[in-house]
Amino acid sequence: MDLIDSSGDDNLVIDASSGQDTILIPDHAWLQHADFVRQGSDLLLVGDDGKKILVRDYFNLENPPDLVTRVGGVFDAKLVASLAGPVAPGEYAQAAGGATEPIGKIETISGIVQITRVDGTKVTAKKGDDIFQGDVVETGADASIGMVLADDSVFSLDADARAVLDEMVYDPGEQTGNLGISLISGVMSFVSGQISKSDPDAMVLKTPLATIGIRGTSGSVESGETTQVVLTEEAGGSVGEIVVKTAGGVQVLNSPLQSTNISDPTQPPPAPVVLSAEAYSQKFGASVAAVNNTLSAAGLPTLPPPTDAATPPGEQQGEGGPEGFKAPREGSDFGKNTAEDMDKVRGELDKARQEELALREQIEKSLKFFDKFQERFEKDVEQKFQQLASKFLRDIQDQVGALTTNNSEIVAPILALIQKANAAGQIASAAESAAAAKKVAVEAEVVAKGVAAGLDQSSSNSLSSAVTAPLDALGAASALAATSSGIMLSAGALLGSFAAGNTINP
Repeated sequence: MDLIDSSGDDNLVIDASSGQDTILIPDHAWLQHADFVRQGSDLLLVGDDGKKILVRDYFNLENPPDLVTRVGGVFDAKLVASLAGPVAPGEYAQAAGGATEPIGKIETISGIVQITRVDGTKVTAKKGDDIFQGDVVETGADASIGMVLADDSVFSLDADARAVLDEMVYDPGEQTGNLGISLISGVMSFVSGQISKSDPDAMVLKTPLATIGIRGTSGSVESGETTQVVLTEEAGGSVGEIVVKTAGGVQVLNSPLQSTNISDPTQPPPAPVVLSAEAYSQKFGASVAAVNNTLSAAGLPTLPPPTDAATPPGEQQGEGGPEGFKAPREGSDFGKNTAEDMDKVRGELDKARQEELALREQIEKSLKFFDKFQERFEKDVEQKFQQLASKFLRDIQDQVGALTTNNSEIVAPILALIQKANAAGQIASAAESAAAAKKVAVEAEVVAKGVAAGLDQSSSNSLSSAVTAPLDALGAASALAATSSGIMLSAGALLGSFAAGNTINP
C-alpha cells in the first residue's frame, strides 16, 4: 500500500505501476469531494483546497489499485473510472443524445445540480431531463434533486451530495432487474420500486464504507466520514428491510426509525438504535421533503411523517384499558419488563436474519463448488472412457495380429481331413473309369447271348440295360466323389494360405 499525504502543502505524484494493491489517502472528506480527472493514462485528483495528487499510469494498468482512506473508505477502480470519465469528453456518443435508453427522469430540482454524462460532458440539470446509466449527479450548496426511475424507485439528493447511477436494468413486463447506486457524499432518501420487490438482493446502494441492500422499503443514508443508515415506513405504513454489510459483518434493520452508524468498515455494523422522530427529521428532513415532492409530482403516494416508536403494550393503557381488559392489581409487576422483552425478541430476530444471510452465502458457495465438481466429474468420466476405449482397440489389434501371424496348429487337423477326402475322391474316379469299361463289355455280351437264345434285338437291348444299371449308378457316384474332391482341393489351398499367415479373400 502506498501512502499519499493530502494534508501537506506540496502537490504529490505517485507511480501506480509500482505494484501496490491500494493507494492510501488519509483524508476521507478530501477524497469524497475531490475532482477526479483522467489525463491520458494518469489520474489527477484535485481537492476543494486546490491541492493536487497525480497518480501516474493509473489507467494503463489492467487492474488499477483501489483508493483507500484512513477511516477504511474504499473507492474501487470501477468507481474511480466512473468519476474520472473518458479521455476526451464529448468524443463518444452522448447518452442524452439517444445512444442509450434513459433509466428515469428528474421530477423536482432546486438550486444548481450538475450531471456528468458517460461521455464526459457536463450539463446543468433541469426538471424533466432524462437521466441515464452511468450519470454522475452532484448537487451544489442549498440544492436538491428528486428522480423517478423506470421501476418507480424514487431518490433524492440533498445539498453538497454526489452519487453515481451505476446500473439500472429493468424488464417492465416481468418487473425484474437490477439497480445499483453509489453515494459518494451527502444525504440521500429513497423509496424502493418494483425491482426490490421481485428480488431482495436486486437493489443495492453503496457508500465508501458500506453496502446497503434494500428490500421493499424506504429510508435515508448519509455518506460522510461515517455512514448512517435509517429505515422508515412506506406509504400505507408498511415496513421492509435494509441489510447493511461491511467487511466485518452484517446488520439488519426491520423496524421504523431503526438506524446504524458505520465508522469502521472492518468491524460489523453496530447494533441498531431507534431514532426519535425529531432527531431523524433534523438530519434527513430536507431530503425526505424532496422525496415527497417527487412522489407527489409523479402521482405516487407520499411518505407519512416520522413518528416516535409506539409505547410497548402494558406501559400505557389509559384508565380502563382496551374493552374487556382487566387491569392488573395494584403492586403487580405485570408489563414492567415488556420493553426489555421486545428488545430481546428484536435482537433474536436480527440474529436469525443474519444467520439466514450467512446460510444463503454458504449455499451459494456450495452451489458453485457443486458446479465445479460436476464439471470435473464429467471430464474425468470422459477421460476414463477414452482410456478404456483405447485399451480395447489395442487388445483387438493384438489378437488380430496373432491370428494373422501363424495359424498352422489350428489348420493342420482340417488339412489332414481334406487330404483323406481327396484320396477317396481319386479312388472313386478310378472306379468310375473301370465301371464304364466293364459296362460296355457286359452290354455286348448280354445282347449277343440274347439273340442266340432266340430274343429279338429290342428285347436283348432291354435285358442289357437291366443288367448294366448298377454299373451306371457306380459311375454317377464316382463323378460326385470327383467333384467333392475338387472342392476339397480348393479349401485345402485356402487353409494352407491361412496357415502361412496370409490374408484370405473369399
